[in-house]
Amino acid sequence: METIHLFDSYYFREATVEEFGPFFQEKRPVVFRDTMIPLENWLSDEDRQKLNELFSLIKSRYALRIFIMSGDDIVGWHVGRQGDEEIYYMSNTGIFKEHQGKRIYTAFLPKLLELLKEKGFQKIVSRHHASNNSILVPKLKAGFQITGFEIDERFGVFVTLAYIFNQQRLNLYKYRTGAIRPDDEIMKYL
Repeated sequence: METIHLFDSYYFREATVEEFGPFFQEKRPVVFRDTMIPLENWLSDEDRQKLNELFSLIKSRYALRIFIMSGDDIVGWHVGRQGDEEIYYMSNTGIFKEHQGKRIYTAFLPKLLELLKEKGFQKIVSRHHASNNSILVPKLKAGFQITGFEIDERFGVFVTLAYIFNQQRLNLYKYRTGAIRPDDEIMKYL
């Protein structure tokens, strides 16, 4: 991926696994209050081994590790991966406090969606704490839809959001949630 300009001195670029991993481990707690309860402490050695084997089976899936930059400085990141043959899962995006409120995420999100649409993904999915309005509101304004709620034993209550690229599929979602009446295309399948 080439460098993608956002605005002013802000842009993003893909990071290597080697540079992203240590950075993410160190900087994630700076942006996000760590509310996760680590389940790894409760796993047996056998369970850990089996999970590592399962992880090795999915390593070939598409993944992104992105640094959001201002000049030469990393001001944020995004990490995500292919969930299945049509879904991209946005795992984590963070912007350092001194760069928050500058509409970086608002500029970043459409460029990321464009990149993922070009790759062929049909749906982009993310999960967020139910009280995280600083991310829920921009995503809803960008066209994401609420598709579910989940109680995760590690993190707590999540809202699941999805961005659906195909207009007919989006219409079907809106019909299923009671927001619109079925159009002629949907009626063919009812």
